[in-house]
Amino acid sequence: MRSGIMRLCLVCLGLCALIACERPAAPEPVAPEPVTPGEELGGFTAPVEAIAFWAHPTLAFNGMALTLSGGALQAFNIEDGVEVARAELISNSAGDKAPAPTMQGRLAVGYEGTGLSAKALAVAMTGGGENAALSFFAIDNISRALPPLSDQISPLLNAAGLQGADLTGLCLGKDGQSQALTLYLLSPETITSLALSIEGDVVAAPGLQSRTVPAGLTHCAVDVIDGAVFAADGRGTIYRFAPGEEAPNAFAKTGIEQSAGLALSFSGLTFGGPTEECCGQLSVIDGPSGVLHVFDRDDGAKLGAALIGASFDIEATASVTAMAVGSGNFGGTLRNGVMAVATTGTDGAPVIRFAPWSGVLNALQAPFGDAYSPRGEEPASDEGGVTIDLDIFTQP
Repeated sequence: MRSGIMRLCLVCLGLCALIACERPAAPEPVAPEPVTPGEELGGFTAPVEAIAFWAHPTLAFNGMALTLSGGALQAFNIEDGVEVARAELISNSAGDKAPAPTMQGRLAVGYEGTGLSAKALAVAMTGGGENAALSFFAIDNISRALPPLSDQISPLLNAAGLQGADLTGLCLGKDGQSQALTLYLLSPETITSLALSIEGDVVAAPGLQSRTVPAGLTHCAVDVIDGAVFAADGRGTIYRFAPGEEAPNAFAKTGIEQSAGLALSFSGLTFGGPTEECCGQLSVIDGPSGVLHVFDRDDGAKLGAALIGASFDIEATASVTAMAVGSGNFGGTLRNGVMAVATTGTDGAPVIRFAPWSGVLNALQAPFGDAYSPRGEEPASDEGGVTIDLDIFTQP
């Protein structure tokens, strides 16, 4: 009897070891490295729920930061923080003005096509449960206006029983096989993909595909190299959904249960088509602490943790409601990319703080190369055709 019990225990130990191997171990806690903040953008009357970046086709300084706050989509010039465009109405599925949101909003920017003529699309989600609302906006390459697009996506979601469901997140990116601009929607136990097309003032999709996923996914990001989708849950795990594979891979264990954003960033990629010449990072931020945790995009190894610190007129970041990382040249000290977090200022009012992405990577002693434009081309110049060498600001 005793030997039988021992054999049973050995079997149980073996199963436990096998299960442990299938999930990445949580990283050891590390003290965050301070990152010097750049500019601070204020004037918001409600907390900022989501941030995204838009790359200008020709002039780096005219890239924009887009925000979702108080039911409004706003676009700000990256150089001076001036509001360029605003869309006031985010509608629910009934076409009415959205009620008070029951969950934090989401915002994503993507590009149909490549190069200077690529059509940019912004997708905003507000509410949650029966109040979930998706709104689609073009971003004009010349005027930078935000004209609303007629939505032919909602009928597909309604037919599939998804519109008004508990949508929990979204992301935009190119499909790894067709290269079509694809919208990914997260709900409690599924991820749904729609290949989008923009014709005039209409955004449409021929259909949708849904698959079962681990429960509780909240944020996602699309890999520009192979089209894989990374998604974070509320239990501290990041999953990777590879193209053509049904089962996800538990990519990294973060220990973060209240994430305020997930982002992928790339640099040093060959222009004309992404390659793996240099660097890709996957970042997730802890909302209550404001600490950014950075992982290697290739193998999930943790590169370190960072926190936007204090400057002579800005307090250190204590907590955040949203985070975004923009790959690409945004001019000046942001020529190697930009990071933004939504937090509160010294007076308690909502603000956004920017920091050079190179400053984050320098603080973590992580390598990086020249900025990779999300338009899939050589980055825009700093001065509309004349590139100013600002390595003194961004290199270690």
